[in-house]
Amino acid sequence: MFSNNFISGYTNGINVTGLAVSSTGQEIVNNVIKNVHTGITIWSYFDRKNSNSGLRDSTIANNKIEVNVDSWRSLWGDTPNQGIWLESNSKTKIKNLNIINNHIYFYKSSSQDPHDVDKLVYGIAFGSNNLSQINSENIRIVGNIIENTLSAGIYLDMTAQSLEISENKIFNPGQSQSNFHNDYRVGILIGGNIENLSVNGNFL
Repeated sequence: MFSNNFISGYTNGINVTGLAVSSTGQEIVNNVIKNVHTGITIWSYFDRKNSNSGLRDSTIANNKIEVNVDSWRSLWGDTPNQGIWLESNSKTKIKNLNIINNHIYFYKSSSQDPHDVDKLVYGIAFGSNNLSQINSENIRIVGNIIENTLSAGIYLDMTAQSLEISENKIFNPGQSQSNFHNDYRVGILIGGNIENLSVNGNFL
């Protein structure tokens, strides 16, 4: 368990790995993460000794995340900020992951300069280069509050079975001044191949 920590001024607030031989039962709860480029990064990879590794039976809950886009652009340029996201080169399935009751807040950007990458700045994002070949199972995104994202509040582009998005509150998505398609300026953006998808009770 990783809980009740105060983290401020880091590129990544917390890395949650599914790389070890066994990456089960991880609990990331009740942390305060402020003034970061990205709040929580999830990694799900094969371990060199075990082809079945990956993130399983884990919970990310009750964390407060504050993302500061402007202050990190001078260091990281057009690398997209995220609240909670799956690292884009992850290779293994995720099973039984709960993302519950987190508060993700993006400081409002003062920049008037266009940045094409802004369409990739999400509150919660699952979109891996490999996810079309990975059939993840039982992911729940429930009861989160997401504010002021530059693009969509929640973004999913994956192959999965049993995915729930419910009771989330998403305020002011699509705040970027950049010129990209309005389809990205939404509360929830879903693609891919998902069986048994439940989206209900969200406030947008």
